[in-house]
Amino acid sequence: GYGVEKGIPTLLVAASSMDDIVAITGFNTFLSIVFSSGSVISNILSSLRDVLIGVLVGIVMGVFVQYFPSGDQAASTLAYMDLEDWSH
Repeated sequence: GYGVEKGIPTLLVAASSMDDIVAITGFNTFLSIVFSSGSVISNILSSLRDVLIGVLVGIVMGVFVQYFPSGDQAASTLAYMDLEDWSH
């Protein structure tokens, strides 16, 4: 009920996670601007660099987990990959 078939709860969890990430990143950026002796531009660029590194590490870890599952998840991963091949 209440939109479960359409994936609404999953969408809400993902959206709130993204909201948290934006809030934490913004807070850390402004905190570094206020308490740093460096320039504002260098602090903003440093924050953007940190976000980019985080995204890249997340992508690499996601690819790693996708192709190297644990033993108890191997069957479900293979079933997912078969389903993905079938859908194309």
